[in-house]
Amino acid sequence: MQFVELNTLDILEGLIQESELTPIFLFKHSNRCFVSSKMKTSLEGQVSSTNGTVYVLDVIKSRDLSNHIANYFGVEHQSPQFLVIKNKEVILYQNHWEIDATELVFP
Repeated sequence: MQFVELNTLDILEGLIQESELTPIFLFKHSNRCFVSSKMKTSLEGQVSSTNGTVYVLDVIKSRDLSNHIANYFGVEHQSPQFLVIKNKEVILYQNHWEIDATELVFP
């Protein structure tokens, strides 16, 4: 599993298009938040032995992009937040302590 930084609108738009072919996994994260750091570590452990990519958005550095995601998908901004995007829609989102990727199937 690899974790890749998401930091531009162009990348996001490409991922939205790609979601028509494969699910996109997005983790919205804040380095300033203890819960977010804890959940990022937990998420890394849960998916470390699987194939695929989790895109990580730093909500402090990329606040405008984070807000765009919330508006575009109609999902209230939270941090930490884990989103699964498929066919240009959020099909699953988990916030704060409820983040659990153990049941997700990564391509």
